[in-house]
Amino acid sequence: MPSGYRKRKPRVMRPNGILPLWFRLQKTDMLIEKASIQESQEFSDDPMKFCEQVIGVKPYSYQADFIRLFVENQFTAARWCRQSSKSFIIAAMLL
Repeated sequence: MPSGYRKRKPRVMRPNGILPLWFRLQKTDMLIEKASIQESQEFSDDPMKFCEQVIGVKPYSYQADFIRLFVENQFTAARWCRQSSKSFIIAAMLL
């Protein structure tokens, strides 16, 4: 055996070093999950906020009126011109 060569000891995973990290990770995961649940409840309460922040689209005034009417009344009929984003707004609200 050469004089500068030392045999290394294998690395061992010790529970007392891993468990505190594991518990901290679980606590952080629970906090993130709680925050995401709270945020999703806020988005379900305000569809305009959902459209602006999640989808990234600011609805026009007539689309905002339709969203408000749809939230208040389940059965709403919209008589709009072609290509005025009727399907897009309804799909965004159903998300």
